[in-house]
Amino acid sequence: MSKKISVITSKKNLKNPNIIHGFFTRKGGESKGIYNSLNCSLRSKDNFLHVNNNRKNAMEFLSLQTNMLLTPNQIHGKRVLVLKKKWRSHSDPKADAIVTKKSGLVLGILTADCAPVILCDEKTKVIGIAHAGWKGVFLGVLESTVNKMENIGAKRSNIKAVIGPCISKKFYEVGNDLFQKFVKKNPKNKSFFTASKKHSRYMFDLAGCICGILKKLNIGNVENLSLDTFSNPKKFFSYRRSVRKKENDFGRNLSVVMLKNSKHRG
Repeated sequence: MSKKISVITSKKNLKNPNIIHGFFTRKGGESKGIYNSLNCSLRSKDNFLHVNNNRKNAMEFLSLQTNMLLTPNQIHGKRVLVLKKKWRSHSDPKADAIVTKKSGLVLGILTADCAPVILCDEKTKVIGIAHAGWKGVFLGVLESTVNKMENIGAKRSNIKAVIGPCISKKFYEVGNDLFQKFVKKNPKNKSFFTASKKHSRYMFDLAGCICGILKKLNIGNVENLSLDTFSNPKKFFSYRRSVRKKENDFGRNLSVVMLKNSKHRG
């Protein structure tokens, strides 16, 4: 199956050969039906064996060790894990971001419209990955991730960020309550919303908002891949698309980043 797997990488920000990363599409897995086919979420209702094999095949595609893939129990918050070693299997801690300076650990995030954000300071060899949906962004998951990276040696001016596939503004309609929440927090956030054709509804630019926050944090370089999950059903899973189709669950796209160690041969 792995020969059919498709992974998207940064065009400019993550070219360091000592950093392996990738935003996987939904292609090349074993899952069936609404999970077709590279669903990597152990918390979905998908067949457990299929998901395990999907995760294994994804890691093998990048020549990485399956048992080093670490995906937290995402809770749409701002908690960030600082890893010095891998956690025990099936004890995934609750968090929405992971940072480390330890080589060999594959940091993973699962998304289906929310944005996966990879951050790297190549000079100090500190990496991070965040699950950034509207709630996490509002609560400060990006700020928390950058702060934790700084705590273990990163410098903001050195950090490069890549925003992976997520729902685009064109398809992300939200209510007035969410609009007011963001504007109340910072009036400048109004620029990330455009009035919808529907009364008291707005189109929200999630990736644009993330870019704005990262630039405000003085992150050295931000790359937005500008890939929409909602309108690309053959490439990506999408929560909103699944809801519209009245499906009872949805698959998740896997994104990963890892610092190479001397044992890695890829």
